[in-house]
Amino acid sequence: MSEHEKDTTISISLSDKKRLDSWKIHRREPYKEVINRILDDLDKMRQSGTRLPSQPPQSYSSYLKALIDSMSQGTEK
Repeated sequence: MSEHEKDTTISISLSDKKRLDSWKIHRREPYKEVINRILDDLDKMRQSGTRLPSQPPQSYSSYLKALIDSMSQGTEK
């Protein structure tokens, strides 16, 4: 984050706040750090080619190809 970047305020439900609380490394860790850490991990997963469970495959044919590829990996030596 650049030093000139502005902050904003968002509103989340209490249940979402509790979920964020469970991701804190320590009790007083700012939510901004928690969210940035989670986003950094998601970026790393995306860059590695890992499809997140919430992301649909590009197309049905790419889904089938990925499924076949994953199944054939166990049979290759």
